[in-house]
Amino acid sequence: PPAGTLHLDSEPPPPAGTLHLGNEPSPPAGTLHLTSEPPPPAGISTASSPLQVWGSFGAFQGMLDPITPFGRDVFSVLAVNVAEYLGWQISVEQQNAFITAGERLYVNLTPLVRNHLGRKIVLAALSIVEAGLLEIIQPVLDDPRLAPGRGFMRPVTALRLARLVFPTLARMLHTLADPDAARQRAMQGAEQIIADFQQKNQKVETLAQHFILVKDIYQSMPPFMIRTMVPCFAPGMAMLNLLNRLASGVPGGSTLVLEITRGLPYNVTTQMDLSLWDAARQIQRDSTSAAHFAGRTAAQLAKDYQAGCLPAVAQTAVGLFLGRYGVRGVAEIDIGRTRWGEDPTPVMQALLSYLHIQDEQRAPDAVFNQGAEAAQQAIDRLAEAVKSTPGGWLKARLVRRAAYRVRALAGLREMPKFLVVNLMGIVRQNLLRFARSLVDQGVLDEAQDIFFFYLSEIEEIASWQEDLGEWKLTGSFTSLSPQEARQRVIERKQRFAQEKRRRQVPRLLLSDGRAFYEGVSGAATNAAGAICGSPVSPGLVEGRVQVVFDPHLTQLAPGDILVCPGTDPAWTPLFLAAGGLVMEVGGMMTHGSVVAREYGIPAVVGVSQATQRLRTGQRIRLDGSNGTITLLDLE
Repeated sequence: PPAGTLHLDSEPPPPAGTLHLGNEPSPPAGTLHLTSEPPPPAGISTASSPLQVWGSFGAFQGMLDPITPFGRDVFSVLAVNVAEYLGWQISVEQQNAFITAGERLYVNLTPLVRNHLGRKIVLAALSIVEAGLLEIIQPVLDDPRLAPGRGFMRPVTALRLARLVFPTLARMLHTLADPDAARQRAMQGAEQIIADFQQKNQKVETLAQHFILVKDIYQSMPPFMIRTMVPCFAPGMAMLNLLNRLASGVPGGSTLVLEITRGLPYNVTTQMDLSLWDAARQIQRDSTSAAHFAGRTAAQLAKDYQAGCLPAVAQTAVGLFLGRYGVRGVAEIDIGRTRWGEDPTPVMQALLSYLHIQDEQRAPDAVFNQGAEAAQQAIDRLAEAVKSTPGGWLKARLVRRAAYRVRALAGLREMPKFLVVNLMGIVRQNLLRFARSLVDQGVLDEAQDIFFFYLSEIEEIASWQEDLGEWKLTGSFTSLSPQEARQRVIERKQRFAQEKRRRQVPRLLLSDGRAFYEGVSGAATNAAGAICGSPVSPGLVEGRVQVVFDPHLTQLAPGDILVCPGTDPAWTPLFLAAGGLVMEVGGMMTHGSVVAREYGIPAVVGVSQATQRLRTGQRIRLDGSNGTITLLDLE
């Protein structure tokens, strides 16, 4: 195939007509074109280009949608800033931490899997964030072309890593010694960064000034993440792994460990849910607000809020919630996707669902408290159970100490993402503000389209807007008229929409042309005919399947089993009605799994092609303790 192009196997076949992508004018270096052509012929030499391994970034995030061009560049910039923090000087075009295939990001795992320690880190991380990818990559690592090197690393590389690793390990030990103080520092630090940049943003008047702020934002994030956040939540994950080891051999031990992670405090997503529930209760208690919500749709309520026409109590309650969480939304890792603060319809839909909760025991705060109580009981049961094993008295003490640290720290797992999304919100609002002038000049049809430009293109726009005040661009825009630039955006939007229809996305890509789709246990079933996945939230439930691709277009009936590709915080309101959860991607500590345990919903993740193998209306039995799904319609 042509240089720089990766042809992927189309098995299992995606929907007809959605695969072939034409070449785009001036794509970023490293872009891979997803096609419906067969893999390259066997025997193509890779001696001059060592085998490369890329994992789906979307699978890690529970978001398999394509990402806008500017959204992809955001992560390229972050990769560059991380490299600079570690002492390497590279450009966005030179970075190879992320590549693009099918308008989606893939993470370069090659350097890690070719290193003995790095390989262990990858496998340990995948065991808790993406069980399906873990199962896929293990046999791939047997390929001799990916064998870890035997030589010594260069002294300069060893020095750079030592400067990173040893301080990080020291901070992790401090965290284990005093987890509460470490957590407090991390949370306060994140809030301070958000406040500082919100204040700086008030002084931004031009697009050129905005880009200075953008660079400042993304340069500040790697040091804070590496110095403060990672040493804070990583020990919580390590203690969770220790609990699993201590529970090994104990009857029901793995289920008890899952129970220990229920009702985790200090989780920003749980706090968001509880804040929305508090807003719903305020609306319920005010008869005028309750009547107003009872007679309108979510879309009408959103318009009322934006016009300031909700009853006073409701207007204030919703405003306080959006003031804190308006930067969130579906597929929020993509800066190009709409936020709740711009369109509060999803928030109103969630409030309407909350207002229908009559059973006090199913209220979010009650469910959270029940989870916390169940977690404490699980700690006691596991500590008691290990006493009967060799070294039991020591194991029992370790269980309690490890469990305390898991509950003190593991909830911070979503804080880094919350920080990133908040800072993205500042960048997004400025870009939308400046994009309106491009709409007036005929370059864009709507302000949202600015995210279909690449970062370098917008910087060029910033240059002409600042210096000339008229359309004149250089570089990739040489000789383009406003109409031609608009056409480029239209073509990119069409490709984005085309890729959004893809239902199965490769989890793992290899540079020899192979693509791997299957999740836990592939498409196989167990001896009893049940579909297999990874158990992440214990419990047994029977119910009707509801396959969902967009949480804003679906309302679950109570007890329905939600089947979806993956979830992010914007999916949370559906969990209140769901009787169970099945996801194609995810692991024990991904968003959907954590929230499922918070609400006591049985959940199984990593189920290959779940949205195709299960159909809306089917009745199934879901066992979140052993990871099996039984089709009751066949019994």
